[in-house]
Amino acid sequence: VRRLFKEKLAITQDLNFITHHPATTENVFVYEYEDGPGPDRNNLAFNLTQNYSSPWNTRILELLCQELQARREEENWPIKKSDNYIMDILWERYKRLQMVWRNA
Repeated sequence: VRRLFKEKLAITQDLNFITHHPATTENVFVYEYEDGPGPDRNNLAFNLTQNYSSPWNTRILELLCQELQARREEENWPIKKSDNYIMDILWERYKRLQMVWRNA
């Protein structure tokens, strides 16, 4: 999970997350209330003013979960974990990074 966050968010350590550019209010609003396109899979930007359970952030975490499960399949990892298990880990990771960003 750490490696995935580092690759997808271009950070080498948690402190680098303070430079994360959050999603624009407009993009989040359009996605959540007007059926907009949602987060860009190639340029993930969290809505850091909201918790992990917001529709925008949940979608990003779902995309990360899908990516992790695809890697598991491609690389034949010996242990399979459920999506719920992985989502719990992703939620915790998001909460830690959000705290780093807010405390900066």
